[in-house]
Amino acid sequence: MDESATSVESLVLAFQQGDESALNRIVEHLRAPLLRIANWIVRDPIAAEDVFIEAMTRLLTLLPDFDTPANFNAYARRSVRNAAVDTIRRRADRDSLRSLRDTDRMARARSKEPGSFVEGMPGTRPNPEQSAIMVQRRDKVLEAVAGLKEPRKTIVELFYQQERSYEEIAEQLETSPATVKRHLAAARQLLALRLRSLEGERFVS
Repeated sequence: MDESATSVESLVLAFQQGDESALNRIVEHLRAPLLRIANWIVRDPIAAEDVFIEAMTRLLTLLPDFDTPANFNAYARRSVRNAAVDTIRRRADRDSLRSLRDTDRMARARSKEPGSFVEGMPGTRPNPEQSAIMVQRRDKVLEAVAGLKEPRKTIVELFYQQERSYEEIAEQLETSPATVKRHLAAARQLLALRLRSLEGERFVS
């Protein structure tokens, strides 16, 4: 039997039997191996730390009623792995939203008259391969945005495509900047789920 798993099992049992100090020992025992898993996936030590904290926060709430202490070590590893993959997906979704904004900027730049400062800048146009990738991402994002309900659809379009501020959007929609921020945050989550569905991504534990 894995010595690490056995140790985690004994610590979980100790905590469930009233040893409060076992909680910190569980965290310390799992910290290094779980950080290695997270860092291997996200390739960013700071992001890996965030993944570890996010996963452990949820895991520790399950400890009192976790009915199979022998499986806690494996469950923790899967949880961190899933959290790390979710981080990568959120990063990809943010990149896709940025690509939507950037391709709109380039379209506006190309619409300027020849000889203008932007039109004449070297390196402002992507190569064919970059263009194909950006167009593909943009189409996926546009399809996902089209599936949003109002007012989130309009808020996303105003924020990313027209680069309006929270205040400007709030004024146009006759609401508060806080409400705009709340709808935008919810829209990002829905877009992330919708994009994963469109791309047919599957994660196997």
